[in-house]
Amino acid sequence: MEQESFQPETSVANAERRADAWIARFAPLVMNKDVASVDEIRGRLRVLRALREESAPLTSNLESTPHPERPEWADTLLMAIEQLDSVERSLRRKLALLAPGDPEGLVDMDALRDRLAERAAHDELGVDADLVQPLSLTERTSPANYGMAAGLLGVSIAWNSFTAVHAYFMIGGFKQVIGWAALGLLGFYALFFGAGISMLAAAFNAASEESIELSGRTLTVRRRLGFWVRKKTHKLARSAVARIQKVNTMKFTSGRQASMTPSIVLEDEQGREVSFASGVSTTARNRIMRRINAYLRLSSE
Repeated sequence: MEQESFQPETSVANAERRADAWIARFAPLVMNKDVASVDEIRGRLRVLRALREESAPLTSNLESTPHPERPEWADTLLMAIEQLDSVERSLRRKLALLAPGDPEGLVDMDALRDRLAERAAHDELGVDADLVQPLSLTERTSPANYGMAAGLLGVSIAWNSFTAVHAYFMIGGFKQVIGWAALGLLGFYALFFGAGISMLAAAFNAASEESIELSGRTLTVRRRLGFWVRKKTHKLARSAVARIQKVNTMKFTSGRQASMTPSIVLEDEQGREVSFASGVSTTARNRIMRRINAYLRLSSE
């Protein structure tokens, strides 16, 4: 009977001694965080890999043992084993910092991707990747289209002229019946005049040469028609990214009458959309969008 009771106690005692030895070798990897040299890191990695190989036999019986029946040292052992991967990652990151290019080092993939994207942005702008970002970006976003401008101007004049004549006779006729209350019809005709004015503005834009300038997060859109220059300045949102989408180029129209044209769109600080580059080819529009995003990426660094 004494032999039968002695065997389990000896087994538990051996397991505890092995676990204590394992934990004693593991503890410095966590408790002593100051690693002075590359050789010390490599030594710790060797210890860690040996501990990983020895961990399976230590836990084979513990995993099937109910939690209340486990010995006190078991929970510490299991927690330490769960942290092996985390400790290894930390050591490999330190090794990558102290010995760049070491095959055992763990590269910061996020930082590497950011640096590669930064170099790609420099390449897109035609700037040496080792130099600072350009102070500003200037792009010619739409040439003048005099044919379209003439067509829109003719339609706008005809539209507004017809609306004016129609309003004159209609309001004049109603004035004979209801008096000055007939002027209330001006609200109705304002809708038609608005569409005509929108066409007139579109004619101006079509006849103008459009360009943009980016300086940091400040976007300036210029439209030049002869000596007449119209300039608008917008402060872009920190998260602004140029994209291409169809926008209504005639602000007073909507629904079926809307003129939806592919344009480059950016968002300002108030969340409003700023659109331009509607008068260039798809290839040119995509090129301008890529250069804008490349500049914005560099300006956010």
